Amino acid sequence: MGDTVLDDMGDYEGALAKYEEALAIQLSALGKNHPDVATTYSGIGSALHKMGNNEDALAKYEETLSIDLSALGKHHPVVATTYRNIALVLHEMDDYSGALLKFQESLSIIQPMFGLEHPDVKDCLKWIEDSKKKEQK
Repeated sequence: MGDTVLDDMGDYEGALAKYEEALAIQLSALGKNHPDVATTYSGIGSALHKMGNNEDALAKYEETLSIDLSALGKHHPVVATTYRNIALVLHEMDDYSGALLKFQESLSIIQPMFGLEHPDVKDCLKWIEDSKKKEQK
């Protein structure tokens, strides 16, 4: 809980330290493939991304995705969020084709669940459009 509060306050280094503490406990108690571990990896990825450390953020999000897919299946909204997080990092790294693929993966999960008018679907469509435009430049 404290890690997300620190993250919300903009103390990304403090949040990262708390996430890493939580991760050590979770790995010991739950093992490496538990959904709670994936959530903590995602928090670490978010803090790293906000700190501008995109390569490490991407690695944490990839770990998150691996656990999410294994624990939750490929059609779960949490998996869609993880694809979106990966896409946002790739987009920021100017890997527009990679971002486009991940945004499309996210959309393929959330659009059937929520419909075209849902804010997350609209946001994903906006990012897909932006990635396509930047990929063509």
